[in-house]
Amino acid sequence: MTAGTAKIDPRIGYDDPMPPKPTPGDDPTDPEVARRNLTRMFQAMEMSHNMLMAGLRHRIGPDGDIREAYRQWDRDRRRRKDEERMEVQRRRAAERAAEQALDAADDSTDRR
Repeated sequence: MTAGTAKIDPRIGYDDPMPPKPTPGDDPTDPEVARRNLTRMFQAMEMSHNMLMAGLRHRIGPDGDIREAYRQWDRDRRRRKDEERMEVQRRRAAERAAEQALDAADDSTDRR
């Protein structure tokens, strides 16, 4: 097997868990480098998914509904992301309001 190729291994997922890391002269447009990068990304996604599913299975037990557990996890994840976005928007609005207040105060002192 050449470095960077990943064969499925049923015990751990891959017999080559991570392809070689890029070196500082790698050209991302080189097909071999692109293939290695895509392989690395795919493996990371697969490992993340497997860890998520194992965690859900552990939480619900062997007889639980894994699909429903995943749907609930995804709903919670989306809700948290929406709350985070709203918080960022609130902070930005407060920062803009504070900047406008400072600008208005500077303008009023400049007119005197």
